Formats: sequence, structure tokens, C-alpha cells
Amino acid sequence: SLFPIPFIIITSHHTNNNHITHITLIIIIMHVTDYHKLLCSILTILLPTNMKAFAPSKSSSFHHMNHMNHHILHSSSSSNSNNNNNINNKDSAQSFMAQAQQVKLEAKAMELELTMDQINKLEQKMKFAQRNNEAASVAVEDLERDMKLLELKLEAIENGEKVPAVSNGNVSNNNGNINGNKMEDGQGPATSSVTTSALSEDRLESAILSFRQLPPYMRRRLAEIVGLYDGDALTNVDPDDDPFVAAQVVLALYENRVELASGSPFEEQRKKRVQIQVQKPSMDGSGRPQLIEVNSTDELLSYLNEIESEMNSDESRRERFISSMYPEATRKDEFEPSEEQALEFMESVLSTKTFSPKSKPEKIPGGYLIRGTNVMSSNEKMISSVQEQLDNNSNLSDKIQFHYLRDPYPGEEEPVEFEDIWGEPVMLVLAKDVSPERNQFVATLTTLISLACIGIFSVEAFSATPDVMSHLQASYDSGDSDLSWLTPRVIPIFFYFLATQLAHEIGHQLFALKGKFKTCAPTFIPSPTLPLLTAVTKIRTPPKSYRDLFDFALAGPLSGFFVSIGLLLFGLVQTNTIDAASYDLLPTLPVDLIKASSLGGNIIDALTSNQVLGSMAAKDLPLHPAAIAGFCGMIINALCLLPIGQSDGGRIATAVFGRNGIVLAQAFTYFAVFGAAIFGYDEANILGLYALFSVFAQRELEVPCVNEIDDLDLGRSFLAIFGSVVVALTLIPIK
Repeated sequence: SLFPIPFIIITSHHTNNNHITHITLIIIIMHVTDYHKLLCSILTILLPTNMKAFAPSKSSSFHHMNHMNHHILHSSSSSNSNNNNNINNKDSAQSFMAQAQQVKLEAKAMELELTMDQINKLEQKMKFAQRNNEAASVAVEDLERDMKLLELKLEAIENGEKVPAVSNGNVSNNNGNINGNKMEDGQGPATSSVTTSALSEDRLESAILSFRQLPPYMRRRLAEIVGLYDGDALTNVDPDDDPFVAAQVVLALYENRVELASGSPFEEQRKKRVQIQVQKPSMDGSGRPQLIEVNSTDELLSYLNEIESEMNSDESRRERFISSMYPEATRKDEFEPSEEQALEFMESVLSTKTFSPKSKPEKIPGGYLIRGTNVMSSNEKMISSVQEQLDNNSNLSDKIQFHYLRDPYPGEEEPVEFEDIWGEPVMLVLAKDVSPERNQFVATLTTLISLACIGIFSVEAFSATPDVMSHLQASYDSGDSDLSWLTPRVIPIFFYFLATQLAHEIGHQLFALKGKFKTCAPTFIPSPTLPLLTAVTKIRTPPKSYRDLFDFALAGPLSGFFVSIGLLLFGLVQTNTIDAASYDLLPTLPVDLIKASSLGGNIIDALTSNQVLGSMAAKDLPLHPAAIAGFCGMIINALCLLPIGQSDGGRIATAVFGRNGIVLAQAFTYFAVFGAAIFGYDEANILGLYALFSVFAQRELEVPCVNEIDDLDLGRSFLAIFGSVVVALTLIPIK
């Protein structure tokens, strides 16, 4: 309801030489303050029978909200009889013209009845006031004056003259101003009144017809502007349903055309109280929105302009960019360091012998930046010295921690050295607690569901084994519910697969212990296609450097991948060497799923005599449980190496390219993965499902390391390249 007239379609009918033409006007409202221009256009189309300015006629006289008498009815009937030929040419408007005549009769009778009723009430009030001894003489004089004014009004109605306006004891008629007392020379009236021009019957009928052809929403809005419709409770009747109300609206628009053209009614509508509660986004990085109350459309427009200015300001863009570089766990309101703590850290912990500050702490979302220069021979020595000073400060050691990293939002100054192109080194002061928020109940429940999915996958692997299915059918037909014979066949798949995930998590934990940082317990994520989609292991305390982060991230997937390759090879050898009876009881893997991995599919095809890519390939391929678990483990560990957010691949990309580089690598990965899903290169829906999960659960970057200035060595860079090759070979499907 803030912009109540988005567009208006007005159709006007004009008759000329027995030819009816239709003029349609489409008005699009772009701003609330253009309403008065809209009404000027509407009045120009509605009321005249041609496109000229208004020319008041002397044949009839109407006033807004006044009604007509029998004399007007007689005059109207005569006018109708003289225009029968014209009416016959306008059959579609005949009903409206007749309704307009009926309006005059009903309005006149109603006006007389209301005026007489008011006179009777005033007479009763005067009698009561005269009998009441406590009544003041002033009250009696006011009642007598009101009575005189109503009698003048009644006389004007009966004589068919223009009805004078009665307001606050003043009457305006054709001959001048009538007040309770006679005007003195040179004095104006107590209150001014607006005289109205007469509207001819033809023009009234044409205006009513045009009004009825407006869209319903437009008719209601015009009725609301002149006070005949308030949206919820009707002052009279809906103008969509009652032609009498339509005539009232047209007359009111005509009588108030001067005021409407000035735009004052629309200003009042524009400033109407709307009582809206708006959630104002936090601009300080806290993440908690503020509730503000908007009482008018003017305030709302002002608020929207303010928000637009704030969002486009350099400071706002800077805060949003910095917030995107670090996870939400670094912006906890209850633990966020204060300015006093940042100043104490700069003055008491930092010194000219370690890190020499050159500016005061600068507030950013979640903490403070301190710009300065490392005056020691190496970054590691400086960080160790600063950490020692911080540990000795009892006021700060358990409240804040620092990080030495690139400026997340460098200024416009040119970098001194080429290596500082991504920003000069700065100190970032954050809260001591940067552990991710984790719902333990949800994490445990998700893991249990995932373990159940592994069991279901293990059972489903026998759905295409004829001997097993016939045995199950026989047990069902005989009513035997004992399936203990199936358990020894299902358990190997379950535990072989858990072995690949156990190797993954052991690799993580070994290097977390080596780097002396803490992690959360792993959470397994279920999948409809594979036994698992992935395992999420979040970091609770910051690693010391990019090297520690890289080692932790790569150790898990690489360990799991090598164990999976070993199980796959072992299972394929067992598949080729078992006897025929045992072969018939092996679980199966769909060939379409095997083709989802180029590396795994070609290994299986090479060791099973072309049963995957050969022309005689079946729909399902019998494999040893170790081979099935190893193949699935290869795909799951390769998915973890995709450079996305807080996944292991995202951590590796952060350590290799920095926080600015991971953004580009992540964008390229999403483009490639979703592109493969859209263009049919992901028939098993593995890549698309993992990318979708990552968008919602792993899109944030990892917590900052203590030292993000020192780059990786050459050996780790080669390992990163090797991991990329493994991912490509494993996840690119066979077409």
C-alpha cells in the first residue's frame, strides 16, 4: 500500500458524426509524489466530452455530497426528452444516464430529509438549553445561529438555488457571505468558502461512464481520496457495485478539482502512518539485525535512501569484504575484543623490538587491525616473541589472540614490494574463542543417520545378486524371518568402507597433534548414491601457519585415498580368483556408477577383462566387498579435495593461493561442477549434490592462521599439484 497506483488504464468514449472512437490512456506512476499529476490527467479524460478545458454549464448545479430536489428532476427529465436521439446512439451508456437522473432525485430527497432532521435536533437542543438554568447564554446564541443557517440552506434547496456551504457558523451563497452577524465594511468573511461551477448533465453522464470503465483498484483509490472509501470499512458502498456511489465520486472529484490539482490530498496520503517494523541489517559486522519502526511512507523512503547510501559507502563495502574473508566464528559479539584491549595489546605486548605499530588499532568486523612493521629477522621469531609477551599479560592472554597476515582490505597506496601486492603484513586482534558453533545433538544424529545409510548401501549391493535374492524370496514365502545368513555378507562392505574413513580421520588428527591445534569430532554426511557424501571435521583453534593448515588438510584425503586404492586392488584380485559358487554370491556395483570415475572405472575395467567398457558389459558388475568399498572411498576422498570453502580442498587452496586466491579457485570449481551437472556429465549426481551441500554448509573460509605471511615450500606445492591431478582423474566421468 506504499505505492497504491502502480499503473492506470483509462478508456474514454467520444461520439462524433455517429462514429464512436475509443481513447485509451495508460499512465505509469514512478513515484508517490506524482499523484497530483495523475489526477489532473484523470480529470481531463473523465469529465469533459471533448479534450478542451472545462466550460461550466448553467443548465444544472451540483455540489459534492449535496443532493437534488424534484425541480431538478423535472428539469432533467425535460433534458432527457430533448436528447432522445443522442441517447439512442449510446446504448451502452443509457443505463448509466438513467442512473444519474435517479441519483438527482434520491440525492435531493435525502438532502431535504437530512436538513429537516438537523433543524429538528437543533430545536430540541434549544428547548433543553432554555430550560436548563446552568446553560450559558453563549450556547443558546450558537444554537440560534446554527438554526438560522440551516433555514437559509433549506430555503435555497427548495428554490432550486445553489446550496450554500455551512461550516463553523458561516454560510456562503450566490449573493455573498452570510454570517451569524452582518459583515462590516472592509472586513472579509470569517471563513472562506469555495463556490462550485455547474456540471452539465451530458458531461456528468460521460464522466460516470468513463469512471465505471476504470480498473476496480483505480475506482477504489479515487473514492478513497475524496473520502467515500477507506479500504476496510466503507463510508458508503463500494464504488465497484453501486452507480450511486460512482456518481458521488465523480461529483466530488469535479467539485474538488482545484485542490486535487494542487496535490495536497496526495501529500496527506503520502504521509499517512503505516506502522511498519523494518529489520535493519547490522552495519558493524555483528550480524544481528536491528528493529526500527517506520511511521510514514516519507520515513520509509528516507530510510531506504539511507540504507542505499550506507551500502554503497566505502566503509560498508570494506566491512562486507573483510567479513567475506573470515568465517562467522571470528565475529562473536560476546567475546569480541574491546578498543581498550586492542590499545593495551599495542602498548604492552608489541614493542619497537618486535612489531613496531605505526597507527592506532582500526576497527573491523570481529576485531582490530594494527598496521606496523616487523623489525625482527624472521616472521617466526617475531610471532614467538609477541606470543610470549601476550602469555605473560594476565589481562589479555585468556581474552584475545593475534594473527599476522596480509591486509584484508589494502588502501590505495602502492605496495612497496611486489610480494605485498595482496596487501602489506598487519596484526589482526581477534577474540580468543574462534571455534565454530556446533549443535552436538544435530551432529550426532546426522552421523548416526549416515552410519545407517552405509548399512543400507551394504544391503542394497546384493539387490542384483540372483542367488541372494532367490534365497530372500524363499525365506519370505516360508515366513522365515531369520536373515542371519545375510549378515556375514553385508558386514565386510560396511567395515571395509569405514576403514577408508578411519584412515582419513587418523591422517587429520596426526597432523593436528603435530601442529598443536584442536579440531571438532568428524560429522558424517549421508548420500543417496554413495555410502557417504563426505565427512566434515572443523578446526577449533587456529593453526600456527599455512604449512600446518596444508599438512592437516592434505593428510586426511590422501590417507583415505591410498587406503581406498589398496582395498580396490585387493578386492579386484579376490574377485578374479574366487570359485564360481562364491562368485555368484558376490555383491554388485552398477556399471553407471563405476563410469562416474575415470581412474576407478579404468582400473576395474582393466582387471575384470573389459566388463565395464566392453561391448558385452552388463548393467551390474559382481565385485568383492573390498573392491566396492575401495571404489566408493576413492570418490568420497577425491570430493574432499575440491577447493571449496572449509573443505580440505578449500584449506589447501587457501594455503597455496592465500585468501584472495581461494575466492577465484572456488568460483572456478563451482562453475565446473555445476556445468558438468547441467550438461549431463554427472549422471550419478555426485558432483552436483556435493557442490550443493558445500554452498550451504562449507562456503565460509577457514579460521585465520597465526602466521599467514610465510608461503609454502616447493615440496608442498608439488603435493598440491599431485592432489589436483588425483581429483581430476577420479572425478572426471567416463563418457
